[in-house]
Amino acid sequence: MAVMGVSVLACSSDDNSNGTPDYKTEIQGTWKDSKIIFLDKDKKVIGEQPASNNDGCGNDELEFKGDVWTSKYSYKYINGDINECRTETSSNKFVITGSKISITDEEGYNEEYEITEVSKSKLVLLDLEPLTESAVEGEKYPKGTTFVKLECVSK
Repeated sequence: MAVMGVSVLACSSDDNSNGTPDYKTEIQGTWKDSKIIFLDKDKKVIGEQPASNNDGCGNDELEFKGDVWTSKYSYKYINGDINECRTETSSNKFVITGSKISITDEEGYNEEYEITEVSKSKLVLLDLEPLTESAVEGEKYPKGTTFVKLECVSK
């Protein structure tokens, strides 16, 4: 997933008794992509855009249930007379350490994100993997983009 700030961590009123947010509890539920925020190498905002609705097939979604992260990707499938929306899902276990989420897929590929904001209605994830110049060009992100944040809304 090529999308996922920095800034100050937001703490909701559900923080646990020692003052540290219980991110694993706070992120539980289904979240719909709403915005992509582009950051430079210093993690300063250089632009943003609404999340893709995947050619009218709907925005991508994330679901956190227990210790499983499920991603739902929608896309337009066109082949001859077939022109329809399709959806693919992938599920992987995740681990939270502080504000960082680590996911390892079936092939052993590891992804890391930082929760930069969470409330009952909004989740913001920073993808900690710097983007390559070719990835930025391929995705048509603004020149100078090194990191992305994904802003999601509660579904």
